[in-house]
Amino acid sequence: MKHIIQNLIAIVILFTFAACESLLDKDVDDVIGGEPFTTETGIEEALLGAYSNLAGTYDGFDGGELFGGDFIIIPSLLAVESSLEAQWDFQETNYSNFLEARSNASGGLDATNSRISANWRRAYETINLLNNIIANINVINSTENKNRIEGEAKVMRGLLYFELVRLWAPQPDESNGNTLAIPLILDPITSVTDIETPVKSTLNSIYTQVINDLESGSQLLKGLNQNPGNLNYYAAQAFLMRVSMQLNRPEDAIVYADEVLSGPYELNRTPLDCFNNNNFSPEDIFGIMQTSNANAGGVNSGTGITYFFSSINGEGVGAFGISESSQFLESDFFDNGPQFSDQDLRYIVNDEITESTSADDVNALYTNNIQRPIFLSPAKYLTNSHVIPVIRLAEIYLTRAEAISDSDIFSVDPEAIDNLNTVRTRAGLDALETTDFLGSDGPDALYDSILLERNRELLYEGQLFHDLKRQNGLIGTSDARDSRFILPIPESECEASPGLCD
Repeated sequence: MKHIIQNLIAIVILFTFAACESLLDKDVDDVIGGEPFTTETGIEEALLGAYSNLAGTYDGFDGGELFGGDFIIIPSLLAVESSLEAQWDFQETNYSNFLEARSNASGGLDATNSRISANWRRAYETINLLNNIIANINVINSTENKNRIEGEAKVMRGLLYFELVRLWAPQPDESNGNTLAIPLILDPITSVTDIETPVKSTLNSIYTQVINDLESGSQLLKGLNQNPGNLNYYAAQAFLMRVSMQLNRPEDAIVYADEVLSGPYELNRTPLDCFNNNNFSPEDIFGIMQTSNANAGGVNSGTGITYFFSSINGEGVGAFGISESSQFLESDFFDNGPQFSDQDLRYIVNDEITESTSADDVNALYTNNIQRPIFLSPAKYLTNSHVIPVIRLAEIYLTRAEAISDSDIFSVDPEAIDNLNTVRTRAGLDALETTDFLGSDGPDALYDSILLERNRELLYEGQLFHDLKRQNGLIGTSDARDSRFILPIPESECEASPGLCD
């Protein structure tokens, strides 16, 4: 099946005639339109292939890692405050221009960047795989199994389009709904004659499809198992919450958050318990299970989130580091800095890391960087055999607090404070009271406290960048909605499809 999936993926690379020309010598009908989608077993295996893609399972240095890495790494780098505060090893040229995007007023990101191309390619390859699954779902006889597979496929497709439109298109607002964004492809490619030159769809069209997929998939999955390694009903509701916030619909976000909070999840005892787990934790609503045999890469492959963020010997090279004296981490100098205090459990530094230290020995969310001694390394992704959380319960509480505050900007709602305190006190901070937000500036102060807590809790999980875009915030001194923070459509795609990149 792996060979079949690889051939299916190869044939639709970048939707282009040029990219496909040499590949179409294969027996296309047998590869795409044959056995994989005519039996229940074939459909099941195709879904497993889609999950493997979503997890970014390493299959070569240029493979897009999606939620196994790049959908976390790229937005994290784009949101970094300053090259004086954070260092990226520029020998790792795949990411070299992301830290520079904030200060590059003349152009922004390079359309030839291999990480941009790899993730665009793998995302659309996976979407085509899902389109084929959905189109052939009636080969499954069992209603429960059919609902599960179709539901997971639709939620995954909606999730992929959501990430693509967040990274490759402008932040939606009341005036730009008809702006052309990215291609929206819903019909399966099953033969050479199906391959067409792609065209962009509008922001409104993309977001409408995202919501339709997540909503319909969610209903198909309702009442089925809640394995956080698979996209289930609550995961779909959680992603709908994210979509609602991106579209500035806080009232809808509250409804989705309440549904998730009614589910079987609970906060871990400490923030440290949320990361580097061998299995899914009670807080994980959806996560990526990595194992030594199936992961996004590591020190031996030269790619992957562990390779770049972990400085544990034998696991990563610590290519990303933060200055030990960073104002970004410890003060209010930056508007979007986390401002950790000494009491915050999320800012404990394990500063005794040596060449012989293993990941199991680390008991903090930062470590000293043994590759670059004056820098600290985030310790959320220490090895490539642990779970990568994609969305967890702490985010639900913080988003609900923000949505309540955002839906009534003139009031201080005790529920928002309670949601905020749920996360604060878990991190070792004192609970806030309504008396902390008195006066006419109380609602604004509460809102700022919620955003600050999001920055602390979700740092290096890929959310800060998207938060800054939807909140119309700043990255350093730059507008987070500036065009230089929008990923360009890969140059190879533009060359093969004239008009796509106009």
